[in-house]
Amino acid sequence: MSVTQLLKLWQQGDEQAAEDLIASVYQNLKSLAGSMLLKERNNHTLQTTALVNEAWLKLIDQSRTDWQSRGHFMAIAAQAMRRILIDHARKKQSSKRFNEDLQWALSEELFPQHMLNEDILVLDQALNQLSQWEASHTQMIEMHYFIGMGIQDIADTLGLSRTTVWRELKMAMAWLKNYLKHGY
Repeated sequence: MSVTQLLKLWQQGDEQAAEDLIASVYQNLKSLAGSMLLKERNNHTLQTTALVNEAWLKLIDQSRTDWQSRGHFMAIAAQAMRRILIDHARKKQSSKRFNEDLQWALSEELFPQHMLNEDILVLDQALNQLSQWEASHTQMIEMHYFIGMGIQDIADTLGLSRTTVWRELKMAMAWLKNYLKHGY
């Protein structure tokens, strides 16, 4: 049975579908969590399995979500994982001084391999600001940089052309760079 079919059955209250769903997507969620944790600092206290488990607990509370597809589910999972990492960073950061001298450039510099807690909080603030300006741009960034979806996968999931996704991702990254550099 496909992930989309399992999502629809789960949405209708089928508990077995929920169990089959987690079995079906667990490795993908674990891979996603692993890639997200690679972008964190080396001594991060959250482990891949813990991140997947926390995200799953958040996802099972999404009973009113109208699941569209596997890509939609993975995008929501990525958002849940991002929220968990942000909350974790906030807890760690609460006693530390904020680094106001953050300077990032496009792509790898915006999303370095190992981000400090301060960096994650500033990036989250920037993404929240971007979502107020253009929510679809934030969604594309999450799908591309946090989930690892390719341009074509994003285009298919959002029902857009590759060119549109590419152009909007470039605009979003330029906006983020400016925001992170100048704070507006």
